[in-house]
Amino acid sequence: MTKIKFVFPLKPGALLWLLSALLMLNACSKKLDVDLDEDRLSASGKTKANLQPLVEPDVYVVGFQIGTNGISEAKYWKNGVGVTLGTNYGEARAIAISGNDVYIAGIESDVAKYWKNGIAVSLSSTGTWGASASAIALSGGDVYVGGEDSGNNGVPRPVYWKNGTQYALSTGSYNGSCRVKAIAVSGSDVYVAGIVSNAPAYWKNGVLYYLDQAGWQGAANAILLSGTDVYIAGQSSTTQATSATYWKNGVRNILPTGVINYPNAMSEVFGIALSGGNVLTAGYVNTFAPKYWVNSTPNTLGSFSKDAQARGIVVFNNDIYIAGYEWTPNGLILAKYWKNNIQMNLTDGTRAAEAFAIAIKPN
Repeated sequence: MTKIKFVFPLKPGALLWLLSALLMLNACSKKLDVDLDEDRLSASGKTKANLQPLVEPDVYVVGFQIGTNGISEAKYWKNGVGVTLGTNYGEARAIAISGNDVYIAGIESDVAKYWKNGIAVSLSSTGTWGASASAIALSGGDVYVGGEDSGNNGVPRPVYWKNGTQYALSTGSYNGSCRVKAIAVSGSDVYVAGIVSNAPAYWKNGVLYYLDQAGWQGAANAILLSGTDVYIAGQSSTTQATSATYWKNGVRNILPTGVINYPNAMSEVFGIALSGGNVLTAGYVNTFAPKYWVNSTPNTLGSFSKDAQARGIVVFNNDIYIAGYEWTPNGLILAKYWKNNIQMNLTDGTRAAEAFAIAIKPN
């Protein structure tokens, strides 16, 4: 049987109308997709801006490495690439960044120094035994460096330099060895943290305050200012233990070791940071691996051995960066840093190296 096919010719202009309708339908569909995407973003708390690919920041780590001649070299690593600052018994101990300028404080041949973008600036000392620098801060175009001056008798005394001018810090009736570990500036107030008479202490505008009893073992290793709050990290002693500690406005917070069978194992923290209302500190628990704490919760950092220390800590874009070093099972000392607990070796262990501080420079 023959099939009959009916064809209805389109009226003039109907084809144009049909194409227009299809284009409008496609546009509406795309708008619906965009609206749905924006609704999903709003529900997740995100925006289009923070969905863009992030540019990784530059990671700076400072420390030292033994040279091929067996003498320590002050050094920094930028994104894992090492740069030597000083080759004659040197160490780089602290770092501060302002814009594109990188400042690093340390020592070379018993001379306290800081390097600005790799150019050395020697700091004054009062005697033949020289001086050392271990902390640095920047404020309003001024450069503050903390350290010790050993004068003519070889006893390190606490000092700081402002734009190269040295200021001695009083220790009352105590005339023994002291250490400066950190410095911070807020407006016209200069805070310096360290060790006096074996105890953790700090100075505000030259006035000495003890955080623990003088004579008890302890240290104030790091200081951080936030508004009117003063945070100091280090170590304090009780009749039970010598423990990792941080102080907020002078109130002591002893940090747990996180080791059930050894709650009183010796511990210490060297770095402190704030993030989202949390206090982060970095240090170690003796023979039980490097650690960092979020408030009072200990976290163990991954390492090849348990004989390691975490030192400086910084938080950037919710990522946690920690500098440190470790002794490997075959006796090698590696400088390294961790990003979100992923370890990155800065050296291969053929020559001993240690990392003390870390800073982030956004790109």
